[in-house]
Amino acid sequence: MKPLMLLISSVALLLFLVNWAAACTIIAVGNKATADGSTIVVHTDDSGGTTTDLRPVRVPAKDWPEGSKRPIYQFQAIYPRLVTSSRGEGYKPVGNQTESAILGYIPQVRHTYAYWDLDYGIMNEHQVMIAESTTSGKTVGYSLAVPEIGHNLFQIGELSKVALERCRTARCAVELMGKLSTEYGFYSDDLGPNYDKPILAGASETLAVADPDEVWIMHMLCGPDRSRPGSVWVAQRVDDDKVAAIGNGIIIRQINLKDKSRYLASANVHSVAIEKGWWNPKEGPFDFTAAYSFDGSFDTNSEWYPLYTGRRQWRVFNMLAPSLKFDPRLGSVTTRPSYPFAVRPDKLITLSDIKRVLRDHYEGTQFDMRKGLAAGPFGNPIRWDPITDYNGVRGGWERPISMFRTSFSFISTARRHLPNEIGGLVWYGEDSAVGTLYIPLLYASTAKVPASYINCLQSEFSTDCAWWAFNLVNNWIQLRYDAMIEEVRAEQERLEGESEKFQKSLEAKALKLCHNKRCPREAVELLEKATVEHAEYNVEQWWNLAWHLVAKYANGFITNGEGAIEKPGYPREWLEMTEFSKYPGNTFIEPPGFPQHFSISSFAQTAGAQQWGVVVLFTVAFLATVIGVTYHRRHNNYNNLV
Repeated sequence: MKPLMLLISSVALLLFLVNWAAACTIIAVGNKATADGSTIVVHTDDSGGTTTDLRPVRVPAKDWPEGSKRPIYQFQAIYPRLVTSSRGEGYKPVGNQTESAILGYIPQVRHTYAYWDLDYGIMNEHQVMIAESTTSGKTVGYSLAVPEIGHNLFQIGELSKVALERCRTARCAVELMGKLSTEYGFYSDDLGPNYDKPILAGASETLAVADPDEVWIMHMLCGPDRSRPGSVWVAQRVDDDKVAAIGNGIIIRQINLKDKSRYLASANVHSVAIEKGWWNPKEGPFDFTAAYSFDGSFDTNSEWYPLYTGRRQWRVFNMLAPSLKFDPRLGSVTTRPSYPFAVRPDKLITLSDIKRVLRDHYEGTQFDMRKGLAAGPFGNPIRWDPITDYNGVRGGWERPISMFRTSFSFISTARRHLPNEIGGLVWYGEDSAVGTLYIPLLYASTAKVPASYINCLQSEFSTDCAWWAFNLVNNWIQLRYDAMIEEVRAEQERLEGESEKFQKSLEAKALKLCHNKRCPREAVELLEKATVEHAEYNVEQWWNLAWHLVAKYANGFITNGEGAIEKPGYPREWLEMTEFSKYPGNTFIEPPGFPQHFSISSFAQTAGAQQWGVVVLFTVAFLATVIGVTYHRRHNNYNNLV
């Protein structure tokens, strides 16, 4: 096994340990906080360290012989994230691909459930759904692939997939992931390649785990001892009438492990904190965040880090529960709670509310990213990485919920009043939320997506790839954001409105085929065929929008059909901030050889006094010309007569 581990580490370590998932946002909503009674979990995959494998893959249900072993892989973000014949058609080798190396095995169960998969498991056939956000921590652990210092089998991706394969409830998924991580060890993908100075901002993982009845937040940390496998974990249930938000920060604080209905944790959650000196019981109640979350002091700009994590949490609460009037300046600080674990929204949350949050750049607040010099003349809220201290300049940009480097995002919903086949639905959006469409793409029971969602590489532009339609729109609107974003929003409202009507109509048809909350294959095929066709239609519409924007907005012009072209220029406020308002300044000098008494300025000053003289000179010259022409014509006529 040792040569295999060396091979994995040498080839894949740089790819696997880059910070490709350390910037995701989670929103989790209980079923009494939503307008339709669904539970909701939201994930934005804000990658950017590498390209991303964009394929939603269906892993089928399967029966296994007694005594089978379940292989555990170390995934990569890039295409292909996994190559194996054991997880359905979507991951089978293609062309010259070879099967991914196996880190180790755990005992297999006799039957595994079907689920939708990306870099993490998304949703299974029983409406169990998962969303992820990388968070900080004080403990460190490495994969078995790392020679000598690696002792752990599971990262969060494989844990989430095993949970969806084996669990019918969110509570089961939380408990199973906790048990497996304790026994086989958990490691983080985001610690970086320097083992002596691990990136503690990415040392832990946070999951929202939900089913139609319960929503849980789970924090997973590496074990306390690098020399052996292990983990530390905690989970808290979100009250049914509340919403929680995670922006790469740990949020669970005081826990009551006697109340198993609301709190779960590893057996060592208190003892490790005491042994490490992170909590002294004599000084007050146990606070998980204070004990285990890293405070950001690794960063030269330590004031920036709490805002990176906390401002997004504030903004979710600010948009969904504005009456609470939380202070946006508090950030996320380990030693004291800035915001509650979860809040009750001002009104029942709809799908449209969630989409509005996902597309936010702090519009209408003091942090509005459309304002200021960095937004350019046309109010562009996009800020490229790095977003803090760079090129010797101390400072940073706000970190919004909507990020330019989002590869995909989804809104997963689970509904108890519907059969599992229909009740579990993922609204899926490619690329950044601000310029994407959320399409009802993945039902808990379906197994197909359009080819345009599969045949995609981020390194090769192709109109056969759906992702590129959304990416092109997201990039093009930055040329003249203030104008183009209005057209994008209008199309989003139109097409997403159509999608909601389509979803309701489709589900009503499928439900007629079901009996006693069980749906036949005929109902699943109806869902499958309709969702594929609907997604294809929406992708086509987005390509049409992309090409429309390319033609209409170019070279600083706005072209509406053949004919005159609008030249909108720049806003006055922006011109006044730029060198335009100071031009030409002292950039013009008098040419050499001009008389000293002559200058442009003196000429301008005396022009009024000389006005009548100029008029007289012009009049005399004009009359002389007329007389000369008349004489010339008469002289020619005389010569002709002679």
